[in-house]
Amino acid sequence: MWFVVIGVLIQVLSLVGIWPVGDWSWSTHWMEMCAPFAAALVWWWLSDTLGWTQKKAMQDAEQRKEDRRDKQLEALGMSPRKKR
Repeated sequence: MWFVVIGVLIQVLSLVGIWPVGDWSWSTHWMEMCAPFAAALVWWWLSDTLGWTQKKAMQDAEQRKEDRRDKQLEALGMSPRKKR
């Protein structure tokens, strides 16, 4: 995500003309202007290939399940289980 933010920031600075990016032209600095977007594509491909995305989604779902269970136990007047 940060690569996309940096890429958009470079594009905005280039369009507005703020130094040093404002001095870049597409014909001479196209690689520097597109590099953050290419890095974002590589990062997303790598995280999907290695399973980081799915692992994070599973951890989030498990945490939501535990939080929901603890909230229901507190509503019943029982203390939630202690963390292991």
